[in-house]
Amino acid sequence: MKKTISIIIAALLVALLVPVSAWATEPAIMYWNAEPDAAGYVVYKSTDGGATWIAQGVTAETEWLFADAPVGTLGAVKTYDAYGNKSPLSDASNPRPVKPQPLKPNKPWWKFW
Repeated sequence: MKKTISIIIAALLVALLVPVSAWATEPAIMYWNAEPDAAGYVVYKSTDGGATWIAQGVTAETEWLFADAPVGTLGAVKTYDAYGNKSPLSDASNPRPVKPQPLKPNKPWWKFW
């Protein structure tokens, strides 16, 4: 019982001491220039300054929306052609945070009552 309480207290202390920004994630979007012979792009994300890269998906577009991008997230792409040849990883870039758009009511505020 005492061990369980100690673990709970330790977890609460860690939760209070770690800055909220370290946990905060928000959507972010990354754009890149099209390659003329590209059949598509493999999108990668790094949250440790580029030490490791994790593939996020494949797209034929020149933009990618990261649903969860903690502060400091980097993005990069590999281009592939119709034969499956892949380019080296592109230079890393910082995706732009996606700011939520304010809600716009369909009718004037005085007609809500």
